[in-house]
Amino acid sequence: MGLGDLPAPKNEYQIMVPDLPEEEPVEGDDMEADMSDVLARQHAEEAAKQAALLRKRSKVLQRVLPRPPPAAIEMMRASLAYGEDGKAAPAPVTLIDHADLLVRAELVALLEYDAAKYPMLEEESSKAKKKGAGKNAANGNPQVPVPVLEDFDEADLNDVSI
Repeated sequence: MGLGDLPAPKNEYQIMVPDLPEEEPVEGDDMEADMSDVLARQHAEEAAKQAALLRKRSKVLQRVLPRPPPAAIEMMRASLAYGEDGKAAPAPVTLIDHADLLVRAELVALLEYDAAKYPMLEEESSKAKKKGAGKNAANGNPQVPVPVLEDFDEADLNDVSI
C-alpha cells in the first residue's frame, strides 16, 4: 500500500460570511474636536459670510472707489424734482425721457443707500472733518435712516454682473 491508494484531494471550499447590518454614518465622532480646528472652521465660515456680503455691495464699495459727497447726492435728488432752471421739472414727454428719469432716480437711491449704510470714513471726506456738525457722539457718523432697497439673490446678481 502506497500513497497511490489514497483518495484524490478535493479542493472545494465554501466561504460563508455572515450578513452584518450596514453602519449608519455617525454625525459627530465621540472624540472632542481640536480647538484649533474649531477656530479655523469658525474663521472660514465668518470669512465666507463676509465675502458674500461684500459681493452684494455695489461695485464702488467692492473696489473701494471714491464716492460723491452727500452734498452732490442732495443736488442729484433736487434735480429729479426741479429742472436746471429751478422750476418744477416737466413730466417726461418721450419714453427716453421717462427712462432717463427712472435711471437717475435709481442712481440717487443707490447713492443714498451706500451713504447711509456704509458712511465714508473721516479720511475719505475732508469736508466732513472740517464741519463735524450733526454727528453722533457714539460713532462719529450722522444719524441717517437707511433706505430700503430690494434684496436680490446672489445668482441673480451673477446673471446681470458686468
